[in-house]
Amino acid sequence: MRQIALPIAICLFASYGCAASEESEPAGGGSSTSHGGSLGVSGSLGVSGSTVLPSAGTSTGSGGTSATGGTSTTGTAGTSTTGTAGSTTGTAGTASVGGAPPGGGTCVMSASAMGTIPMIDDFEDGNADVMANEGRVGGWYLSTDTTGTTTPKAGATMPEAGGMPGKALHVSGSGLTGWGASLAASITAPMGCYDASKFTGITVMLKGTGTVWVSVLTAAVRSAPEGMRNHFKKQVTLTAEWTPVTIAFSELTQPGGWGMIVPFDVTKIYGVDFGPATAPPTPTAFDFWIDNLSFK
Repeated sequence: MRQIALPIAICLFASYGCAASEESEPAGGGSSTSHGGSLGVSGSLGVSGSTVLPSAGTSTGSGGTSATGGTSTTGTAGTSTTGTAGSTTGTAGTASVGGAPPGGGTCVMSASAMGTIPMIDDFEDGNADVMANEGRVGGWYLSTDTTGTTTPKAGATMPEAGGMPGKALHVSGSGLTGWGASLAASITAPMGCYDASKFTGITVMLKGTGTVWVSVLTAAVRSAPEGMRNHFKKQVTLTAEWTPVTIAFSELTQPGGWGMIVPFDVTKIYGVDFGPATAPPTPTAFDFWIDNLSFK
């Protein structure tokens, strides 16, 4: 599993390369045993709903009995119907509280896609910023665990010749013995959110060696405690030739069963991340290209 680790202070000196700085953990993941059990505590909040609401329902039923002046038929109907409805509502509370509800996570600002210009970045402008389409603002940033070597070094990542066509991003590295490396594109201001509900997924051109995790970063995962941020992702096997890759939002999962398990909320995303899937104790080595990242 990979994770994102960007110092916020460094991020301030890059134009908008802050996709990962908001969480200090790589998107690819972390230990599969990372405190996963604590999610049960959140789920248990539903018990509170279950306890209060049935009691309220029972009281209403009793009220029905009293109001009819002791008429047993009406009183029984009131107790049975209202009491059962109260119990049902309590159960619903238990289900919705587990983990986090849709819309979880803090957004200091928000922007929304209109759905007409899906391209996030084709790199032809030659800079590290994503394209300023439909309220998107941000940029590309390579972060590493500071072991081994990478090309380029950690920081804002610039396009180079060799794309499909024109320019593209190219990163490589070897000998990384910590969590590895991560190349992320932010599409909103730090701690902001972007509503991509006009789209159904993402497309990108990829080539390289090995496999990478492609992650869509969400505010709900960002708000989880450090060590619990298991982003929504899909693993992709690379080839030596440029290959179009399409990933529907419905295909994204939080694999491994670790971290804070939350619903995927397409209305609160903030970036897309690419990280080599090699994990310790195997030293991380990677070499991949990215071009034409777009919503679909």
